[in-house]
Amino acid sequence: EQIDGRVKASLRSREPVDVATIAEKFGGGGHKQASGAMLAGPVNEACARLLKEFERAFESGNAS
Repeated sequence: EQIDGRVKASLRSREPVDVATIAEKFGGGGHKQASGAMLAGPVNEACARLLKEFERAFESGNAS
């Protein structure tokens, strides 16, 4: 967690998972297998929001 209350999220994956699309949903970006974003709120809330996005991606088949 940063001093300003934001949380730095570094996302890494292996083929075929594309973490760039998830990072973009939080205003971040990067490459398919290495991306990042800054999320508002405490760490536990930021992690919960990230996990929800990963779950949505896998459930919808859009993890790649």
